[in-house]
Amino acid sequence: MNIAVAFFAAARVWCNNVAVTSLDGPPIRYAELVRRAGAIAAALVERGLSSGDRVAVAMSNSPEFYEILLGIWTAGLCAVPLNPRLHAREFEYIVASSGARFCIASADLVSSVSNAECDVVEVGSPTYRDMLGRSAIVPAERAPHDLALLFYTSGTTGRPKGAMLTHRNVMAFVTSMLADGGATLYDHVLHIAPLSHGSGFMGLCYLMRGRTNVVLPQGRLNRTSMTAVLERFAPISFFAVPAIVNKLVDEVVPTDLVRNIHMIYFGGSPMYVDDLKRAMAFFGSERLWHLYGQGEAPMTITYFPPWLRAALSSESFETMLASVGIARTGVAVRVLDAAGTDCRPEEIGEVAVRGDVVMAGYWNDLAATDAAFRDGWLLTGDLGAIDRAGFLTLHDRSKDMIISGGSNIYPREIEEILLTYPGVDECAVVGIRDPQWGEVPVAFIVAADGDAPDSASLEAHCLANLARFKQPRRYHVLAELPKNGYGKVAKVTLREIAEAK
Repeated sequence: MNIAVAFFAAARVWCNNVAVTSLDGPPIRYAELVRRAGAIAAALVERGLSSGDRVAVAMSNSPEFYEILLGIWTAGLCAVPLNPRLHAREFEYIVASSGARFCIASADLVSSVSNAECDVVEVGSPTYRDMLGRSAIVPAERAPHDLALLFYTSGTTGRPKGAMLTHRNVMAFVTSMLADGGATLYDHVLHIAPLSHGSGFMGLCYLMRGRTNVVLPQGRLNRTSMTAVLERFAPISFFAVPAIVNKLVDEVVPTDLVRNIHMIYFGGSPMYVDDLKRAMAFFGSERLWHLYGQGEAPMTITYFPPWLRAALSSESFETMLASVGIARTGVAVRVLDAAGTDCRPEEIGEVAVRGDVVMAGYWNDLAATDAAFRDGWLLTGDLGAIDRAGFLTLHDRSKDMIISGGSNIYPREIEEILLTYPGVDECAVVGIRDPQWGEVPVAFIVAADGDAPDSASLEAHCLANLARFKQPRRYHVLAELPKNGYGKVAKVTLREIAEAK
């Protein structure tokens, strides 16, 4: 079934509800949303696009995102959402790799896609308004295995790969989130993260239930805008990466309006225990919903919701803060050793997942697809351990693990310790080559107030909390950690800096 059919059905039920809005622009109601989607679909078909063709979407956050996405699906086409933070060269690469024949771009990104080999239409332009004036069509027939999305991965170790997400994959994500989320029946949803990624996926669940998507443009996350949102749209929930959760705690959310937040879904990068404790103290544990997923199984591998955290005994509560919880509805999760057999409880191995949410493979890359699967299970590349109760704790990406003198060192363990030292705001640990040990850990520190702790103090702190073989050999202070367009620490860049030093 074409996934668009489900949203058209929801729009009939909640036709007068506001589907999408912003703080500044006019609200778009459900009846208007599907009319605009049907008109965009008609315009795309008129341009000669046919079932399965790819359409790139290069947009900063704006309310038009959902009418465009639904329009692409209504026409029976495949959407290629582009992270607005990428470089123009990365846009050009993804458009070429996907074979996109058409691109719809927001005004601020039109120049970034100008060299892409496809037609480009700017949102809000006369051409775009002409598309909205077409007679709307109904969703085209699509099979469950047909492509709905090409989701390009972050490419931290090389060129990004296009995860092929089918209509079945997208529906599996939505139904799992509706089963596990606990918010989409009653809340509105705020978009502070890019709609091209996790936040955009989550908004689909709210559209399925007639709720309102409130879109906050990039660069507008501040105390003033958050205050306005919380006063106008409560109760509200949203997705945020851990770095943004920290910002919300430190400077954005007024204390007296925390009550207007129902749920904060966080994931996308490690949430360190010290940061989680601060967030729990500020927001309350009942508002924090930890999710673990990846583009190949979007946002849907494990979860640690508030109700599960509340069920923990006082003895296990502290030790479970680093866990990412239990398997999501509709998926199975294992931890495998190098031979592909199940690890023992608490033994570290590679996390593997299976279910309808798992991608069909990588676009035009059979070798990468074959390497990503083992006996029908997606190998995530993440190292973790499952305890006897089924709780998963992640340790690191497999490519980030350091092997020193034959012993495994997990950078996250060192990073967790460094973050407990006063004055350390951010940190990252990488392994570099060493003639004696093979690899040794090196730490990069960002000071909280510009006054960096000295290496001797950091060494003493680590020695008091870590085995000697896990000690960083050097400490480098940076003004900020290098990050890719997805907000993840670029450890490849840090290794290059460490090797050069």
